[in-house]
Amino acid sequence: MNKKICLFTALIFFALVLSSCNTDLSYAPYAVKSKTVRIGSYSSYYNFAGAHIVFSNKSNKVVRQVTLSFLVFDSDGQLSSPVGNAIVTVHTEKIKPLDSKEIIVSLDDALGPHLFKTYQVGNLFASEIVFSDGSVWSDPMGFYAE
Repeated sequence: MNKKICLFTALIFFALVLSSCNTDLSYAPYAVKSKTVRIGSYSSYYNFAGAHIVFSNKSNKVVRQVTLSFLVFDSDGQLSSPVGNAIVTVHTEKIKPLDSKEIIVSLDDALGPHLFKTYQVGNLFASEIVFSDGSVWSDPMGFYAE
């Protein structure tokens, strides 16, 4: 009898914990339409290189903030950043439901001024999306990485 009570209590506990999560990983409320690395300077965004990411809001809510995480690889598929870590950037421009925005990220610090190869963005994902209604969708492990 005690085992049944313990099992029932554990099931109730896990149900409460899982129901309190704001994350719905059944689908990603975004899509990445394109991701490119451009060499050269671009307005006030970067001097040497930048990642141009077209982010699409697939939800019916306004995105207030999105945190993107990605890696930069050279043409041989090798990590290009001297530190070897993911680049994380927070974009705070609002994105309307079913709309897309180009997000430009400076890679000046990650790649430096001595660029000789072509580069590509990989393992790109939104680790967190904050909506204007205060709800948050998160994917900290990158299950929806592109």
